[in-house]
Parts: sequence; C-alpha cells; structure tokens
Amino acid sequence: MADVFGIDLMGLTDLDWEFTPVTNPRLGCAIAVGRRWISPNGSLFYSKTYGKNVRQYLGAANTVPAGLIATELEIEAEKDERVFKATVQVERVGSEMRVQGLLEATVGVVEFTLRVDELGKTTLSSGETTLTLP
Repeated sequence: MADVFGIDLMGLTDLDWEFTPVTNPRLGCAIAVGRRWISPNGSLFYSKTYGKNVRQYLGAANTVPAGLIATELEIEAEKDERVFKATVQVERVGSEMRVQGLLEATVGVVEFTLRVDELGKTTLSSGETTLTLP
C-alpha cells in the first residue's frame, strides 16, 4: 500500500541532498510533530497556523502552567493529518523542559520525548533513536 502522506526526509539540520527517507514511519511522525512544536507560529508561508514554538515557554519569568502548554501542544499535534489524538505531558526540570508525546496516528501509536534546554538545544527521543533538532 502506498503511503498517502508521502515520505518524510531527515533534513534536520540542513537540506538532505541525498533525500534520505525516514524508514520508520513512527519516527517520521514523531519528527514531524516535534518540528511543529519547535517552529514559530506561522513560519510556513503556505500554512499560517503551523507551529507552536515550545521554546517560548522557557525561562524563569515564564509562568504559563504546564497543563495549558500541554493542551496547546496537543492541539498543534492534531493538526498533522496523520494524528488522530495526542496526549502530552509537560514537565519543567530546572532550566529544561521535557515534553512527552503519545500520539494515536495512522502509523500506530507513537511515543516520543522532546527536551529543550535553556539555550534552546532541542533533542527528540523515540525508541532507541535520539536526534538533535535545529
């Protein structure tokens, strides 16, 4: 069966000139949602509602409750056409924010963790794979 959503390409830190496909569809879904969560709102010229920029919630001055952030990220994840339902937990640990995502998607159940530190370094972990996102 053909993948009606196309293929996901790595291209995490730069354009992947070899157009390497992500062979694990669950990892591809996690990367796509993780990118949504770190991209500024409206960052795609053809989709003004794309992105949430979780990095904006870092810092001692930020008092937005973790539950509200989780709800906003669930809504953002469900904008991806592969995702039927998203459950998100947000935890602040020192100067780091950990976001745990559980997605019910067309590719099955997807679990991943997004970590953002005070300098904006972002890592995505899903299964045995850990990636640094730009």
